[in-house]
Amino acid sequence: MDVSINVLKPGYVNPYLHVHRYHEEVYIFLEGEGEMMIGDKVIKVKEGHIVRVDPEVKRGVRNPDSSKSNLVFICVRAQGQFNRLDGEGAGPVLGVDGWSYDKIIEKAKKEK
Repeated sequence: MDVSINVLKPGYVNPYLHVHRYHEEVYIFLEGEGEMMIGDKVIKVKEGHIVRVDPEVKRGVRNPDSSKSNLVFICVRAQGQFNRLDGEGAGPVLGVDGWSYDKIIEKAKKEK
């Protein structure tokens, strides 16, 4: 099991949109307000929210530019590989907005 504590400053995304093929993730929001993409839906998240995401569903968390505070959350998941949305193994696509699916795929294809 992996457990991470994440602090997103206003305007930050963590991590880029990604999927886990075989396991779920649970996000526990401790402080601040932000947004989470689950599949094609964006939901508002804030302190006290707990979100579970099924395997094979794209996901990502961001703290909007308009936010004045950090977004703090814990992420719990089974150990294992996660994949970028282009099907490649773990590893970020650098130099791209991590919230923009089309830009991630375009940049990843150029890196191949």
